[in-house]
Amino acid sequence: YEERQGGSWDCPLCTFRNNPYRSHCDACGTKAPVHILTFANVPEKMRFGVELELIIPNGMRDGFSCEWIATQLTALGIPTIFEGYTHRVVDTWKVVSDSSLRSSQDDLCFELVSPVLVGEDQMFFLRSLLDSIRKIGIKINATCGFHVHVDASVGEEQGVPAMGTLDGLQRVVQCFVALENAFDCLVARDGSQQAQQRRGNRHRYCQSNAMAFGALSNKKRWNRISSTRSRSDLVELVNPGSDRYRKLNFTNLNKPDRPDTIEFRQHGGVSELLAAEAWVRLVLRFCANAAKNQNAAVLQCLLQQEATAVDELRALFSLVDCPGTEAYFLLERKLFSPQLATNQTRGDWKCRRCKKRFRDSRSLSQHTQDTGH
Repeated sequence: YEERQGGSWDCPLCTFRNNPYRSHCDACGTKAPVHILTFANVPEKMRFGVELELIIPNGMRDGFSCEWIATQLTALGIPTIFEGYTHRVVDTWKVVSDSSLRSSQDDLCFELVSPVLVGEDQMFFLRSLLDSIRKIGIKINATCGFHVHVDASVGEEQGVPAMGTLDGLQRVVQCFVALENAFDCLVARDGSQQAQQRRGNRHRYCQSNAMAFGALSNKKRWNRISSTRSRSDLVELVNPGSDRYRKLNFTNLNKPDRPDTIEFRQHGGVSELLAAEAWVRLVLRFCANAAKNQNAAVLQCLLQQEATAVDELRALFSLVDCPGTEAYFLLERKLFSPQLATNQTRGDWKCRRCKKRFRDSRSLSQHTQDTGH
């Protein structure tokens, strides 16, 4: 790994070199200089994992394999194994095959799955992995995704105890469904093919959760979520028919042979360290802050029916409460003006049959009910 990591900084007081994006010096507590991008910490014991869908250009033609990838990453200091297609949880990174990716027949398509990562300190493993895979030569395209799993188990090892409760999970769903347009703004650069496919209800493998509520108003959706009486009821509401191919996937909570995690499937593929870390941090702090209390930021997510994407973004960043994450996405996704932010989601809700465009999921749902499309 490079001697000086991107995002690290030297303390102006004691000269200690700090890990990337720390808000204060780990040695003397001095606040980072104002020009340094910093992130608020994720909860210390919060458990999570990631899945990266990737492509090696001409990998098949050149004789590469998933076993070769595992060997190369291990040689670079990232212990990695290959197990074909499996959901077995291991304590190393693993390479698995992925038939959902579309590319040239000469390319090698695969997925990298992390071990369970815990808290702020293990962000290092994500940075190390992304640095290493760039050295073996990878690319992404519009079919690639970047999935984040967040621990929702019940027990003493749960880093955010509320994440294991029905109330906590309900609040995560309430806030996500209410702010789905805001998440749509953040999943890829505007105008890219990834952005075109991963917003609204267009993508086969990450369909809208808001659409599952039909034409219900924001308030009625919020109350409908609160009315669920068990995890199973909540899963059926969020992922009807146990359909895991939605932006927010709760189906693992109903599978005894799978870890109790909730999965954010919406983001497009990533190959940049900062892009991956910013998204993971946003997801983790969103879940932790939504689940653990009924504070004002949670209630602000219940917006008026006429709320815009800009209103949703304000509510999301208020809930996440990390100025560095907000600054990154505002610049990277060009959300620094109301017009640009509004344009991000305009016309993303489109009928698959007649191709007519709608302002939001509710309008599209009403159209499909009225027309049978």
